[in-house]
Amino acid sequence: MAASLPQGGTSKEPAKAKPLTSHEVRNLVEILHRLRDPFQDTAERLIGLGQNMVRYSEYTLAKVAGILENQAQGAEAQAEAARQLAEAAQKLAAAAQELDEISKRIEEAGGRVLGASEEERKWRRRVEEQLESVTKGVQILGQRPHVAVLPARARTWFRSYRPIWLGLAAFMVVNFGLFYLLFTYGPKSQSTPQWTLLRQVPQPAEVLAATIAPDGSKSAAVLRDGTLRLWKADTGQPGGSVRVEAVAQPAFSPDGSMLAASFNRPTVRLWGVNSLLELQNFRGHGDWVRCLAFSPDGRTLAAAADDWKIHLWQVSDGATIRVFEGHRGPVRTVAFAPGSGLLASGSDDRTVRLWPLSGGQASRILQGHQEPVTSVAFSPDASVVASGSEDRTVRLWRVADGRELHRLSDHRDAVTSVSFARREKSLASASSDGLIRIWGTDGRLLQTLEGHSGPVTGVAFSDDGTLLVSGSMDGKLRFWRLK
Repeated sequence: MAASLPQGGTSKEPAKAKPLTSHEVRNLVEILHRLRDPFQDTAERLIGLGQNMVRYSEYTLAKVAGILENQAQGAEAQAEAARQLAEAAQKLAAAAQELDEISKRIEEAGGRVLGASEEERKWRRRVEEQLESVTKGVQILGQRPHVAVLPARARTWFRSYRPIWLGLAAFMVVNFGLFYLLFTYGPKSQSTPQWTLLRQVPQPAEVLAATIAPDGSKSAAVLRDGTLRLWKADTGQPGGSVRVEAVAQPAFSPDGSMLAASFNRPTVRLWGVNSLLELQNFRGHGDWVRCLAFSPDGRTLAAAADDWKIHLWQVSDGATIRVFEGHRGPVRTVAFAPGSGLLASGSDDRTVRLWPLSGGQASRILQGHQEPVTSVAFSPDASVVASGSEDRTVRLWRVADGRELHRLSDHRDAVTSVSFARREKSLASASSDGLIRIWGTDGRLLQTLEGHSGPVTGVAFSDDGTLLVSGSMDGKLRFWRLK
């Protein structure tokens, strides 16, 4: 379609732009400024917000870095604490080992002192407990990593005073060791009697019983081959032998001139020590005689037997003086009290009985052993009676009231024989564990004698307390001398 034309039919050229006046220009500039300001404010706000985000990000990163650093320091503190505890454990273990080695050396040298065994166990238990607690602390620390988050101040304080703690720990270990040594092997050892082996005499058979003459000149031993053999204590030379065909504890008379021993089951015979001629025989028991003992004046002989009875005979003519009955089992051992008119006996019924020599029933029955009583002996002043038992204990009883004073339980097997030293305040006990232990009358262990390779069946002191004889199933007699 054709374009319409204006009225009148004629066309005109476009009008030219009219130039702006200065006033209009100023108005246009103001409008442009007004349009620019909001965009500028927005841009500046965006820039400020970005800067704030950068600063916050830097702060957050610093915070995270600090936390990581603290954790690293905590891990170091944990490792350091574990290392220190491990070092303490090693030092304590080394101290325990050193103390144990020292104890073994002193024990091998025969330097054990009064009560050393008991104190040694106590202190060794304490060392083991301390070592166990330190070891447990190391284990707990290794299982608890949260220890690393301890406050920084506490870690710094601990780290600052670490030399003091280590020095204190070393001081305690050293002083503990010194205290242990002084307490166990200190001044007490100056008054401890020391026994040394004088000689060893091999026998042709196992020794079942052994004793020594009061003057220490001769020793007698009953052997498994059925013989009773005499030996000179000073030289170890044989002094003769007789056939006895029985197993019983022989007994020397107080003057050492006569020897009594069981012969052919219920019979007891008396021989002259020098001549080995039979002087007297005694009868009356209905079963094996187990033990013999002379009275302090040498006029009476007592015999304990498996028939549950104790016979008293007159040495001069063999007449029966008295028979004591009351035990409820075989009577294994018998002993006279020095000058007090008492006789002690021990039995398979696990009791020790005190009998007045004037006759009648037992004046006291001492109960406490859990197994048969194998040996009894009186102290030199007759105020205490000692008893050994198959329950591995030696017990000391007060004669006046029958109270148990001490229970000595260091032996690891049955106690077979006990003997008091008349002049020295000490007691010897022999055991099937192969050891002989010397005790003070207050119950403290003075010394342990080793050397027998079999059960020790008999032990006896000489009257002056300087010589000790022991017999064993290893087929040896041993003579020990007091330094």
